[in-house]
Amino acid sequence: MKRIFILGFSVYAFLCNAQSNKAITGLINAEKSFAATSAQKSTKVAFLENLADDAVLFKRGIVNGKKFWQEVPESNDKLTWEPQFADISIGGDFGYTTGPFQQFQNRTDEQPVGGGHYISVWQKLNGKWKVLIDAGVGHPPADLSTWETVSRIGTTKSKTGHERLKAEIETLESAFRETFKQKGATAFTDYLSTEARMYRPMQAPHRENNIAALLAETDKKFAYNTPVDTRIAPAGDMAFTYGNVDIEIIRDGNTRQLKGNYLRIWKKEKGETWKIVADVISL
Repeated sequence: MKRIFILGFSVYAFLCNAQSNKAITGLINAEKSFAATSAQKSTKVAFLENLADDAVLFKRGIVNGKKFWQEVPESNDKLTWEPQFADISIGGDFGYTTGPFQQFQNRTDEQPVGGGHYISVWQKLNGKWKVLIDAGVGHPPADLSTWETVSRIGTTKSKTGHERLKAEIETLESAFRETFKQKGATAFTDYLSTEARMYRPMQAPHRENNIAALLAETDKKFAYNTPVDTRIAPAGDMAFTYGNVDIEIIRDGNTRQLKGNYLRIWKKEKGETWKIVADVISL
Protein backbone atom coordinates (compact mmCIF):
# COMPACT_ATOMS: atom_id res chain seq x y z
CA MET A 1 0.00 0.00 0.00
CA LYS A 2 2.85 2.37 0.86
CA ARG A 3 4.49 1.74 -2.52
CA ILE A 4 1.18 2.41 -4.27
CA PHE A 5 0.76 5.68 -2.34
CA ILE A 6 4.31 6.81 -3.21
CA LEU A 7 3.80 5.93 -6.87
CA GLY A 8 0.44 7.73 -6.91
CA PHE A 9 1.93 10.82 -5.29
CA SER A 10 4.87 10.79 -7.73
CA VAL A 11 2.49 10.66 -10.71
CA TYR A 12 0.41 13.48 -9.22
CA ALA A 13 3.53 15.60 -8.61
CA PHE A 14 4.73 14.92 -12.16
CA LEU A 15 1.37 15.95 -13.64
CA CYS A 16 1.27 19.13 -11.51
CA ASN A 17 4.81 20.02 -12.52
CA ALA A 18 4.02 19.41 -16.20
CA GLN A 19 0.90 21.57 -15.94
CA SER A 20 2.90 24.34 -14.24
CA ASN A 21 5.62 24.21 -16.92
CA LYS A 22 2.98 24.43 -19.65
CA ALA A 23 1.34 27.42 -17.94
CA ILE A 24 4.56 29.38 -17.47
CA THR A 25 5.60 28.62 -21.05
CA GLY A 26 2.27 30.08 -22.14
CA LEU A 27 2.91 33.21 -20.09
CA ILE A 28 6.41 33.65 -21.54
CA ASN A 29 5.10 33.10 -25.06
CA ALA A 30 2.41 35.73 -24.50
CA GLU A 31 5.12 38.24 -23.53
CA LYS A 32 7.24 37.26 -26.53
CA SER A 33 4.26 37.68 -28.85
CA PHE A 34 3.55 41.10 -27.31
CA ALA A 35 7.15 42.16 -27.97
CA ALA A 36 7.11 40.74 -31.51
CA THR A 37 4.02 42.79 -32.37
CA SER A 38 5.78 45.92 -31.12
CA ALA A 39 8.86 45.19 -33.24
CA GLN A 40 6.98 44.15 -36.37
CA LYS A 41 3.96 46.48 -36.32
CA SER A 42 4.06 49.27 -33.74
CA THR A 43 4.20 49.80 -30.00
CA LYS A 44 0.71 51.28 -30.07
CA VAL A 45 -0.79 48.25 -31.80
CA ALA A 46 1.06 45.90 -29.44
CA PHE A 47 -0.24 47.56 -26.29
CA LEU A 48 -3.80 47.90 -27.53
CA GLU A 49 -3.86 44.20 -28.42
CA ASN A 50 -2.39 43.00 -25.13
CA LEU A 51 -3.67 45.31 -22.39
CA ALA A 52 -6.68 44.36 -20.29
CA ASP A 53 -9.49 46.91 -20.44
CA ASP A 54 -8.71 48.06 -16.89
CA ALA A 55 -4.90 47.81 -17.20
CA VAL A 56 -2.84 50.60 -15.68
CA LEU A 57 0.43 52.21 -16.74
CA PHE A 58 2.81 54.63 -15.07
CA LYS A 59 2.98 57.67 -17.34
CA ARG A 60 3.90 60.59 -15.08
CA GLY A 61 1.07 59.33 -12.94
CA ILE A 62 -1.26 56.35 -12.95
CA VAL A 63 -3.36 56.09 -16.11
CA ASN A 64 -5.69 53.65 -17.80
CA GLY A 65 -3.48 51.87 -20.34
CA LYS A 66 -6.06 51.37 -23.09
CA LYS A 67 -7.17 55.01 -22.99
CA PHE A 68 -3.58 56.22 -22.98
CA TRP A 69 -2.57 54.24 -26.06
CA GLN A 70 -5.78 55.02 -27.92
CA GLU A 71 -4.92 58.71 -27.65
CA VAL A 72 -1.23 58.37 -28.56
CA PRO A 73 -0.56 59.13 -32.25
CA GLU A 74 1.29 56.53 -34.29
CA SER A 75 5.02 57.24 -34.55
CA ASN A 76 8.09 55.83 -36.26
CA ASP A 77 9.93 54.91 -33.08
CA LYS A 78 10.40 51.30 -31.98
CA LEU A 79 10.32 49.63 -28.58
CA THR A 80 11.78 46.14 -28.22
CA TRP A 81 12.06 43.87 -25.19
CA GLU A 82 12.34 40.26 -24.10
CA PRO A 83 11.32 38.33 -20.98
CA GLN A 84 14.29 37.33 -18.86
CA PHE A 85 12.50 35.99 -15.79
CA ALA A 86 8.95 34.77 -15.17
CA ASP A 87 6.86 33.59 -12.26
CA ILE A 88 3.32 32.26 -12.21
CA SER A 89 0.53 31.50 -9.73
CA ILE A 90 -0.23 27.88 -8.99
CA GLY A 91 -3.54 28.51 -10.75
CA GLY A 92 -1.66 28.99 -14.03
CA ASP A 93 -3.62 32.14 -14.86
CA PHE A 94 -1.75 34.98 -13.13
CA GLY A 95 1.93 35.87 -13.22
CA TYR A 96 4.59 38.35 -14.17
CA THR A 97 7.59 38.66 -16.46
CA THR A 98 10.53 41.02 -16.46
CA GLY A 99 13.47 41.72 -18.72
CA PRO A 100 15.43 44.34 -20.68
CA PHE A 101 13.94 46.79 -23.17
CA GLN A 102 15.45 49.11 -25.78
CA GLN A 103 14.04 52.27 -27.34
CA PHE A 104 14.90 53.24 -30.95
CA GLN A 105 14.16 56.67 -32.39
CA ASN A 106 13.31 55.19 -35.81
CA ARG A 107 12.17 51.70 -36.71
CA THR A 108 15.14 51.21 -39.05
CA ASP A 109 17.77 52.31 -36.51
CA GLU A 110 20.30 49.79 -35.23
CA GLN A 111 21.49 51.76 -32.20
CA PRO A 112 19.04 52.39 -29.34
CA VAL A 113 18.63 55.81 -27.78
CA GLY A 114 17.70 54.37 -24.42
CA GLY A 115 16.85 51.25 -22.50
CA GLY A 116 16.15 49.70 -19.14
CA HIS A 117 14.02 46.99 -17.58
CA TYR A 118 10.27 46.42 -17.71
CA ILE A 119 8.00 44.38 -15.46
CA SER A 120 4.49 43.31 -16.45
CA VAL A 121 1.80 41.47 -14.50
CA TRP A 122 -0.51 39.28 -16.58
CA GLN A 123 -3.79 37.49 -16.03
CA LYS A 124 -5.65 35.03 -18.22
CA LEU A 125 -9.01 36.60 -19.02
CA ASN A 126 -11.54 34.70 -21.13
CA GLY A 127 -8.81 32.28 -22.12
CA LYS A 128 -6.30 34.93 -23.26
CA TRP A 129 -3.32 36.41 -21.44
CA LYS A 130 -3.74 40.15 -20.84
CA VAL A 131 -1.48 42.71 -19.13
CA LEU A 132 -2.91 44.13 -15.89
CA ILE A 133 -0.09 46.55 -15.14
CA ASP A 134 3.10 47.50 -16.96
CA ALA A 135 5.97 49.42 -15.39
CA GLY A 136 9.69 49.83 -15.75
CA VAL A 137 12.81 51.88 -15.19
CA GLY A 138 15.36 53.32 -17.58
CA HIS A 139 19.04 52.64 -16.83
CA PRO A 140 22.43 52.33 -18.53
CA PRO A 141 23.35 48.96 -20.09
CA ALA A 142 24.08 46.28 -17.51
CA ASP A 143 24.99 42.58 -17.49
CA LEU A 144 22.26 40.61 -15.75
CA SER A 145 22.86 37.39 -17.66
CA THR A 146 23.16 35.39 -14.45
CA TRP A 147 19.43 35.73 -13.70
CA GLU A 148 17.58 32.44 -13.71
CA THR A 149 14.68 32.19 -16.15
CA VAL A 150 11.85 31.06 -13.87
CA SER A 151 11.03 31.17 -10.18
CA ARG A 152 12.48 28.45 -8.00
CA ILE A 153 10.05 29.02 -5.11
CA GLY A 154 6.59 27.46 -5.32
CA THR A 155 3.22 28.34 -3.86
CA THR A 156 0.05 26.54 -2.84
CA LYS A 157 -3.54 27.48 -3.52
CA SER A 158 -5.14 29.54 -0.77
CA LYS A 159 -8.41 28.46 0.82
CA THR A 160 -9.11 31.99 2.03
CA GLY A 161 -11.85 33.95 0.23
CA HIS A 162 -10.95 36.80 -2.12
CA GLU A 163 -12.20 39.63 0.10
CA ARG A 164 -10.36 38.27 3.14
CA LEU A 165 -7.20 37.90 1.08
CA LYS A 166 -7.49 41.46 -0.17
CA ALA A 167 -7.90 42.66 3.41
CA GLU A 168 -4.88 40.54 4.39
CA ILE A 169 -2.68 42.14 1.73
CA GLU A 170 -3.92 45.63 2.61
CA THR A 171 -3.12 44.99 6.28
CA LEU A 172 0.31 43.70 5.31
CA GLU A 173 0.93 46.77 3.15
CA SER A 174 -0.11 49.04 6.01
CA ALA A 175 2.27 47.26 8.41
CA PHE A 176 5.07 47.50 5.86
CA ARG A 177 4.55 51.24 5.32
CA GLU A 178 4.52 51.84 9.07
CA THR A 179 7.76 49.87 9.50
CA PHE A 180 9.23 51.77 6.56
CA LYS A 181 8.43 55.10 8.22
CA GLN A 182 10.29 53.97 11.34
CA LYS A 183 13.25 52.10 9.86
CA GLY A 184 13.61 53.46 6.35
CA ALA A 185 14.71 51.18 3.52
CA THR A 186 16.04 48.55 5.93
CA ALA A 187 12.38 47.70 6.61
CA PHE A 188 12.51 45.68 3.41
CA THR A 189 14.78 43.06 5.00
CA ASP A 190 11.84 41.65 6.96
CA TYR A 191 9.64 41.38 3.87
CA LEU A 192 11.83 40.52 0.90
CA SER A 193 11.87 37.15 -0.82
CA THR A 194 15.23 35.59 -1.59
CA GLU A 195 14.17 36.03 -5.23
CA ALA A 196 13.35 39.72 -4.77
CA ARG A 197 14.10 42.26 -7.47
CA MET A 198 14.13 45.98 -6.76
CA TYR A 199 13.84 48.56 -9.53
CA ARG A 200 14.87 52.19 -9.12
CA PRO A 201 15.14 54.96 -11.76
CA MET A 202 18.47 55.04 -13.62
CA GLN A 203 19.72 51.91 -11.87
CA ALA A 204 19.91 48.35 -13.13
CA PRO A 205 17.60 46.06 -11.13
CA HIS A 206 18.95 45.04 -7.75
CA ARG A 207 18.79 41.50 -6.45
CA GLU A 208 20.47 39.23 -3.92
CA ASN A 209 24.12 40.31 -4.03
CA ASN A 210 23.48 44.06 -4.39
CA ILE A 211 20.18 44.72 -2.62
CA ALA A 212 21.99 45.43 0.66
CA ALA A 213 23.86 48.33 -0.97
CA LEU A 214 20.59 49.77 -2.27
CA LEU A 215 18.96 49.57 1.14
CA ALA A 216 21.96 51.32 2.69
CA GLU A 217 21.67 54.41 0.47
CA THR A 218 21.08 57.59 2.45
CA ASP A 219 20.76 60.23 -0.27
CA LYS A 220 17.20 59.21 -1.18
CA LYS A 221 14.06 58.99 0.91
CA PHE A 222 10.74 57.49 -0.15
CA ALA A 223 7.27 57.82 1.33
CA TYR A 224 4.81 55.23 0.05
CA ASN A 225 1.22 56.42 0.03
CA THR A 226 -1.82 54.18 0.56
CA PRO A 227 -2.18 51.85 -2.47
CA VAL A 228 -4.56 52.94 -5.19
CA ASP A 229 -5.58 49.32 -5.72
CA THR A 230 -4.76 45.72 -4.87
CA ARG A 231 -5.16 42.83 -7.32
CA ILE A 232 -4.98 39.17 -6.31
CA ALA A 233 -4.49 35.97 -8.30
CA PRO A 234 -7.60 33.77 -8.46
CA ALA A 235 -5.64 31.05 -6.61
CA GLY A 236 -4.84 33.53 -3.83
CA ASP A 237 -1.07 32.98 -3.87
CA MET A 238 0.11 36.12 -5.69
CA ALA A 239 -0.93 39.76 -5.57
CA PHE A 240 0.21 43.23 -6.44
CA THR A 241 -0.40 46.70 -5.09
CA TYR A 242 0.37 50.03 -6.69
CA GLY A 243 0.14 53.68 -5.82
CA ASN A 244 1.95 56.99 -5.46
CA VAL A 245 5.28 57.62 -3.80
CA ASP A 246 6.92 60.86 -2.65
CA ILE A 247 10.66 61.00 -3.33
CA GLU A 248 13.26 63.21 -1.69
CA ILE A 249 16.80 63.31 -3.10
CA ILE A 250 19.56 65.02 -1.13
CA ARG A 251 22.82 65.75 -2.96
CA ASP A 252 25.54 68.33 -2.45
CA GLY A 253 23.47 70.02 0.22
CA ASN A 254 20.48 70.44 -2.11
CA THR A 255 17.12 68.75 -1.69
CA ARG A 256 14.90 67.80 -4.61
CA GLN A 257 11.28 66.69 -4.24
CA LEU A 258 9.78 64.36 -6.85
CA LYS A 259 6.53 62.48 -7.38
CA GLY A 260 6.56 58.89 -8.58
CA ASN A 261 4.62 55.66 -8.60
CA TYR A 262 5.28 52.26 -7.12
CA LEU A 263 4.39 48.68 -7.94
CA ARG A 264 4.88 45.94 -5.37
CA ILE A 265 4.33 42.26 -6.18
CA TRP A 266 3.67 39.87 -3.30
CA LYS A 267 3.90 36.08 -3.32
CA LYS A 268 2.78 33.61 -0.67
CA GLU A 269 5.82 31.40 -0.81
CA LYS A 270 5.20 27.69 -0.27
CA GLY A 271 1.76 28.63 1.01
CA GLU A 272 3.20 30.06 4.22
CA THR A 273 4.38 33.67 4.26
CA TRP A 274 3.72 36.65 2.00
CA LYS A 275 6.97 38.03 0.64
CA ILE A 276 7.84 40.88 -1.71
CA VAL A 277 9.23 39.49 -4.97
CA ALA A 278 9.36 42.79 -6.87
CA ASP A 279 9.37 46.43 -5.80
CA VAL A 280 9.37 49.12 -8.47
CA ILE A 281 9.63 52.90 -8.19
CA SER A 282 9.02 54.71 -11.45
CA LEU A 283 9.10 58.45 -12.17
